[in-house]
Amino acid sequence: MPLPATIQIGSVPYTVVEKSDLHYTDKKGRKQWLNGHVVFPDAEIRVSADQAKAVQTVTLWHESLHALLYAAGMDEVPERAVRALGYALVQFVRDNPELVRLTIGTPDLPPDSETTP
Repeated sequence: MPLPATIQIGSVPYTVVEKSDLHYTDKKGRKQWLNGHVVFPDAEIRVSADQAKAVQTVTLWHESLHALLYAAGMDEVPERAVRALGYALVQFVRDNPELVRLTIGTPDLPPDSETTP
């Protein structure tokens, strides 16, 4: 399944972009590879195309959490907390499809429905 084209974070639609060679250059001029990155002024979430789909999924959740926290005025949350929440939320959603269906307003859909996360 492809990544979504956009993710709505509060009132801002963020464009999701798969990007090869996603990196930044550190102070010593070395490439530092990234799994993902949020560009807040452009409302863009970049996800590395050079990783497995399962990793892209966690990365998209991770970067979405950064955007959610930024929108809430909490942009100083430690990276390790965001990383832990990204992995935990992906598994939580997978383990609790009934809660997801209830939350999005489709509690009567069968578990094998195409809208099941």
